[in-house]
Amino acid sequence: MSAGYSPRSANADVAFATFVFGIALFATPRAGRRAHAAQMRADFARGYADTRSGTGRIAALGYALGAIADAIGSGLIERATELGRNAAYGLRGARTAPGLSALIVATMAIAIGVNVAMDAAVTHVLGAQLPFSDPATLVAIWETNATNGTTKEALTYDDARAVEAGVHTARVAFFENIFGTLSAPGQPPAYADGIAVSAGFFPILQTRPALGRLLNAKDETRSARSIVISDWLWHRTFNADPHIVGRIVSISDKSYTVVGIAPPRTLTPDDWRGGVGDYDFFVPMTPRDRSAGHLFRMIARPVGNTPLATVDAELGRLFADRARRRTRDADDRPPRRPHRVRRFARSRVRRTHPRLDEDVGRIRERRCTVRRDDERPIRGRTRRFDMREIFLLD
Repeated sequence: MSAGYSPRSANADVAFATFVFGIALFATPRAGRRAHAAQMRADFARGYADTRSGTGRIAALGYALGAIADAIGSGLIERATELGRNAAYGLRGARTAPGLSALIVATMAIAIGVNVAMDAAVTHVLGAQLPFSDPATLVAIWETNATNGTTKEALTYDDARAVEAGVHTARVAFFENIFGTLSAPGQPPAYADGIAVSAGFFPILQTRPALGRLLNAKDETRSARSIVISDWLWHRTFNADPHIVGRIVSISDKSYTVVGIAPPRTLTPDDWRGGVGDYDFFVPMTPRDRSAGHLFRMIARPVGNTPLATVDAELGRLFADRARRRTRDADDRPPRRPHRVRRFARSRVRRTHPRLDEDVGRIRERRCTVRRDDERPIRGRTRRFDMREIFLLD
């Protein structure tokens, strides 16, 4: 017996070495492992114990490493051989039944393709980052028209201004489509699609300019028209001219002074564009003809940690007050009479269960209730939906 040897320590060493050897046996094919694993572990334990008691721990360690390497190597060789036999058997079967083999291969290819497509779709819907800052607090405000059953109707200019001035629990902004031919000195005319925005638009989107500045409340009262152009339009039409700020451009024969460049991919929550609008330019909102109709979409963010229910309640009080003061509803046809504000009935707020988890950023709609004099009031409701669902429509 070698120096330092004791039966207790030998038993512990044998148990541990046998355990590691048993793990190495998983490299061997299952059929052989089930038939011979117990006998192989017993032979290994006996050999390891004899080597340790006869020549010491170092020799026993070498014996264990050799046995483990032999088990892994022979197991991998056996698995490779088995794989080759199975492949040869499959090729022989394919030659004898080519139609069935082709059907099996096509089915597997389709299944793999569908799996990859579903994984990509789920990743895009649930894992892709929303293209807005802090999307969980972004709110869209719509009207519900009881006359024609429209559940997402844009606001009139007067209604939008009233909400902007009368709501204090949220910051609100509204916008309207503007499009035409863009022309500038030294540049060929080109079609451009943009929006007129109120002063709170860029602060609500939490956007910072890439160059110059963005629009503010003073731009709505200045006699000189201001314009912010998109990063894409800046590169495409003006070759990313670093001195673009201060230049004069024309949109459908109206002159504007460039005051800034929006950052890349400045997107707008806009259900009229399938959920997200990517516009070429932004100009300040100016007073509109009261007969312009329902053209103004509205976005908002609650102030601080104000609950959405509080914003809903304030909107309800605002429109109820307007309904008391204005008794006739505005017509979408160009009227020959003064504009009359839509009549709103105060209603309770009801939420549907969100389709996705609460930690997913959501845009919320505030739907007000509309009625004419000869109709019964219809309850309004608040609906929550996920912007990623809208992206699938884009």
